[in-house]
Amino acid sequence: MQPSIEQAWEPFREKMKETDESPPVTEWNELFRAALAAKDAPAKVIWVLERMRETGRKPTAGTYEILLEVCLVQGDRAAAFLLVEKMWADKVLLGDVS
Repeated sequence: MQPSIEQAWEPFREKMKETDESPPVTEWNELFRAALAAKDAPAKVIWVLERMRETGRKPTAGTYEILLEVCLVQGDRAAAFLLVEKMWADKVLLGDVS
């Protein structure tokens, strides 16, 4: 069973504090996958996405695929539209996301 995003966030955050660097995008993506089963997942992944961006790590098309899947699973159109706006800001082309 996959940990909740809250369970996954704490050791992730501690690792960033210890190493004083942002993990690679692949590790962020694993953290986002933990949100797929969360009840209020869209809000949580958007919060984590902002933390990712604050560390200077740029989300990829693959990252946005995971995030949009969270919105699809939860049926949250508003969050999906917000993510598309963030994709634009991150210069990730909509055509690059399947």
